[in-house]
Amino acid sequence: MLDEIGGVSPSQKMVPRHKIHAGLTASLRKNRSSKQQNDEKTPQTLVTFLAFVGEQMGGQARGLRDGGNPARWRGHLDKLLPPSSKAKRTQNHSALPYSELSRFMQALNGVEGLSATALKMTILTACRTSEVLAADWSEIDMKAKLWSIPATRMKADKVHTVPLSAPLIALLEGLPRIKGSSLLFPGSRNGRPISNMAMLMTLRRMDQKDLEDGGKGWRDSNDRVITAHGFGSRCRQRCRGSLLEERPAGKATCSDVGLG
Repeated sequence: MLDEIGGVSPSQKMVPRHKIHAGLTASLRKNRSSKQQNDEKTPQTLVTFLAFVGEQMGGQARGLRDGGNPARWRGHLDKLLPPSSKAKRTQNHSALPYSELSRFMQALNGVEGLSATALKMTILTACRTSEVLAADWSEIDMKAKLWSIPATRMKADKVHTVPLSAPLIALLEGLPRIKGSSLLFPGSRNGRPISNMAMLMTLRRMDQKDLEDGGKGWRDSNDRVITAHGFGSRCRQRCRGSLLEERPAGKATCSDVGLG
């Protein structure tokens, strides 16, 4: 965002207040129209930064910026930007409470079919569903116990290596090899994997069965049927609390924390 508002460095000439103001408001409007977080948090961070430049570094005296602090919220940006109630809010995918995961995995182990196996692999690896569904046998190294997802299939455009735990090895060894396809989870269409909808329908059937058996279904805290996407965020939350001292961030799998 600092680049968008004309970032400040001692080597620059003075950045006029109107230029900072214009860039700042344009950037905040763009951010508020996409992922919405705390409306006052981002401006407050910039307030602190620009105050540091303007006061502790003697910004105005050294010619880094002129005028008052253009990032202040009260009495300034709150008059220029729409209230938070009118800004777009992101809605998280429904995720199962961690306390229910062990019971869920036991139920999932009793479900047959490729979609149930794909769902289990999604949970055990904390990968995105698209990464799991398009997994290819050429990416799997059973000897090294590694799954290397190429950069072309990663959101961050970087190769992602997933360690294969014992439950994952067992899962892969149980998968049938389909003649004419190198996909782990081939669909009915040639060269295409099964769809996200297949996993969603598996979850819905499991939810209905649990309700019929006298359970409370597979729901989040807002009573929404859980989604496959929600398991990734739930696993990452658990890994941050359990494994930060033992493994680098992003290297833990859900089977490491007792979900296998």
